[in-house]
Parts: sequence; C-alpha cells; structure tokens
Amino acid sequence: MLSALFIFMSSDIYAQRRNPAKNADLAFGRKQYTEAADRYKKAYRKVRRNKEERNRISFQMAECYRLIGLTKRAEPYYKRLLKTEYPNTHPEVYLYLAETYKMNEKYKDAIEDYSRALKYDPENRGLWHNRVLCHIQNKSYDQAQLELDTMLTRWSRYARGYAMRAEVYLMQKDTTKALSSLDKSIEIDPYDGGIWAERAMVSMARKQWKESEDDLNHAVRLMPKHAGNYINRALARVNQNNLRGAMADYDMALDLDPHNFLGHYNRGLLRAQVGDDNRGIQDFNFVLELEPNNLMALFNRALLLEQTGNLRGAIRDYSKVIAEFPNFWFGLQHRASCYRKLGMTRQAELDEFRV
Repeated sequence: MLSALFIFMSSDIYAQRRNPAKNADLAFGRKQYTEAADRYKKAYRKVRRNKEERNRISFQMAECYRLIGLTKRAEPYYKRLLKTEYPNTHPEVYLYLAETYKMNEKYKDAIEDYSRALKYDPENRGLWHNRVLCHIQNKSYDQAQLELDTMLTRWSRYARGYAMRAEVYLMQKDTTKALSSLDKSIEIDPYDGGIWAERAMVSMARKQWKESEDDLNHAVRLMPKHAGNYINRALARVNQNNLRGAMADYDMALDLDPHNFLGHYNRGLLRAQVGDDNRGIQDFNFVLELEPNNLMALFNRALLLEQTGNLRGAIRDYSKVIAEFPNFWFGLQHRASCYRKLGMTRQAELDEFRV
C-alpha cells in the first residue's frame, strides 16, 4: 500500500519536472488566472533553456494578466514575444497586444499591431472596427474616414460602421453628415438602441430637443435597463420645460444605477429649480461622497444651504470653492451675505472689498 502511494507520488513529481507549467496550465483551464500567473512565473525560471516552452509561458502569463484586467502588466509579456519567432505561428499575439495597447490608451501602438493582425486575417471586420476606433481616439479623423470607406465598401450593410462614421463627423463638428450617417445605420438596423441614443446626442448638439427626446424614446424602449438613456432624455425634457417628465427620468435612472454621479448631480439641479431644496441638498451630498472636491457640486450645495438657512454650512462650502478660485466674485458675494446674516460684519466687509 505504501509502496503504491510512493510510486504514485514519484510519478506525479516526475511529471511536474518534465512539465513545470502543468499546474499553471490546470489553473488557467479553471480560469483561476491570478493563481496561474504566479505558477507560470515560477515555471518560467525552470525552462530557460527551452525556447519554445519559454515563449508559450510568456504568452500564457500575458493572457492571465489581460483576462483579469491588468493590461499594463500584460503588455511587457506580449512585447517580449515580438522579439521571437512565436508570433509567426501564433499571430493572435498581435491581436491581444493591440487590445492591450488600446486598453492602456496607447492608440498609435495599437494601430500598428491591429495592422499586423490584419495581414494574417484581412477579412476580420472586428480588427478593422477596432483600428478605426483607435484612429478616432488618436484624433486621426481623416485616416479614420479613409478606413471607414474601405470597411463600408466590403461590408455595405454594417450598421455600426455608419455609426462610427457619424462619430467622426461629430468630432469634426459636421452634425448634418453625422445625422445622415446615423439615418443610414438605423435604416440597416432599427433595433440597435445604441444607435438611436447616438442619434439623440447629435440632435442635442444641434439643440433639437424634441427630436432628441423622440430618438431616446426608441433607445429606452430597446434598452430599458440603460440608466444613461433616461438621464439624457431628462435633459431633453428639461430643455422643453417638461420638468415632471425629467424628474421621472432621473428617478428611473437612479433606480437602475443608484451611484450614478450625473444622475444625482442633474437631479439636484432640477430639484433646486423646482424649489425642492432639501432633497436637492441630499443629491449634492451624495455627489460629494463620490467626488468630495467637485467644486460645482460644492457651490450648488452652498446655494441650497444658504436658501434653507444653514448659513454656516453654506459658508463652509463657499470657502472651499473660493480657496480654489480666490477671485470668484459670485462666491465671495454670497459668502459675504451669509456673514452679514450671522452678524459677522468684519468678514463680510473683507469679502465685499474683494468683490
């Protein structure tokens, strides 16, 4: 019995010696990428003379880090492989390195590796798509348009391609062409809520609030769990003086995403506009929990605190804003008013002098 156990243990140890990365591979197969990365690191030291296995482990380590979102740690392992023959037989290295560069906001480098990947897979529409996205992020709008021309010649019914073209036109401040491209995109795929939402944003840029609301109605119907669509529709409704409808949209957005900064901030502004000061303060309190040094939120909360009689609280918030912008006359004026109401004449006079 003991001898059988010894034989089993010995054979297992022998297998690990022959394949130091065995346990790492098992962890990777179980999607335990953090554990796998640690095991690959140890295995790499044991295979320094085995070039093929060393390259494979480098790739696996890069994959572990990429798959857990640590793209900055993945990048050097992919780059290491570019100095070897490994990408010749594993061209996916170029794809994953390009994706890693994109996540790390190194768009020029990403473009180069998407181009390398396309040499191996020229009909891969996703590679074309992502390379165009990188051109847009790199503000290479003319190059993005040239590549979109090529894409849309090959895939003339690619709705997202026309939406990307609209994005480029919007960056170039040509809202007419942007709307035309989005109309084509919607004609091809009227069930893509994201495209309707993008069209709404172009209408907002043109201050066409009713058209924007109509587009967002489509977007909300197709994507009912997307908080951003409700926030944008609320903005369109505010600009049409439909404050009740806007408030309902902000409430819905925050039911879906209770920690949404913009939802709380905009609802706080709207509550201030309709005279619901105390609940407006609650929204700005939440905003300032998320971003304690947000000066606009501090200033708006100060106005509401002053309005509700909490003068010391208002002074505290005004003072934080004024510390950043010493010549902010509107803040100085309001703080002076609070000081006067509290009988703090000397402090009021100092602020009034600065105004």
